[in-house]
Amino acid sequence: CWCIRHAGAFAMLVHSPCWCIRHAGAFARHAGAFARHAGAFARHAGAFARHACAFARHACAFAHHAGAFARHASAFTRYAGAFARHVCAFACYAGAFACHAGAFVCHAW
Repeated sequence: CWCIRHAGAFAMLVHSPCWCIRHAGAFARHAGAFARHAGAFARHAGAFARHACAFARHACAFAHHAGAFARHASAFTRYAGAFARHVCAFACYAGAFACHAGAFVCHAW
């Protein structure tokens, strides 16, 4: 629709060569605005790239920590199993000691 809205300006361009002098300031303002927008776009693109890199670093750190957690959990289960086996062995030895002590008392009578 811009062409319909600017039809009058186009007619002025055809009929009056002085329009360019009158619109030079507007053209300069538009060029400046374009340059500012281009700069802002470049800054936003840079910020986006930095955020993407930070996100990737955090994802890698998370994966590393998840792996370490899994390794620690595996070691903990191994140690817990060993502890349980030692408790069972201690209970077994205590039972055997009690059994032998009882047998000693029985034979002593």
